[in-house]
Amino acid sequence: MKKLDPDLKDTPEAAEDFFLPDLCQPQSILFLVLISELLVVVGVLANGNLINFDWTQLGLTSLFVQWVVLVSAAVLCNFRPVLMRMSTAYATLTGYALILSLTLIFSIIGEWMTLDEMGWDLDKTGIDDRLKIDWQVEVDPDSVRIPLLTLQPLLENAIYHGIQPLPEGGEVVVCIKIEDRKLIATISNPLPDSDYSHEPSNRMALDNIKRRLEAIYGSEASLVPVRGEQIFTTTISYPLED
Repeated sequence: MKKLDPDLKDTPEAAEDFFLPDLCQPQSILFLVLISELLVVVGVLANGNLINFDWTQLGLTSLFVQWVVLVSAAVLCNFRPVLMRMSTAYATLTGYALILSLTLIFSIIGEWMTLDEMGWDLDKTGIDDRLKIDWQVEVDPDSVRIPLLTLQPLLENAIYHGIQPLPEGGEVVVCIKIEDRKLIATISNPLPDSDYSHEPSNRMALDNIKRRLEAIYGSEASLVPVRGEQIFTTTISYPLED
């Protein structure tokens, strides 16, 4: 790329030669949205398969990624005249730092949800009157925060693998308490007949959640599934922040 004359950096010719495209244009925004969504679909497929495609994960991941992409595009659109006055290396580092900062902010905002928010969302996902959720919450729902994509996927697994196959339905029991400065959440669901099984996809979902907890809390986090004769129980625990 040719070096721009400092006196010409605000001219239309300089704008066309600048390495960063004009993200104020609709075509550029559409391109970013399409590419980012394609990457989201590939990422979700990499963690599952087409048969048991995780639409919930696709929706949540798409929401997060599109927010980051669109806000980053808006910021870079407005900062482009400023970046054009910098050297290519400095403009690249500045633009990259802006995107990383926005991603970090959205990650912090989106990583947590309260128990009240979790319960409201899951009430909306009930398959029908066959589903009952018994919330045994022994903590303040407004003060305890749950990492996103941990408890909710476990509840959805309990509904999909435990309640949905049963013609009469059943009850999912959610027990949340604090012991020794750790939050312990236990999700229990009835087991269907042995000939109805999604064991591989269920195991993959549990492994993904376990890795997510360990990435946030390290070795102090745990996820323990226990399969009984009639009940399947999953217990997660992680240390509470001071």
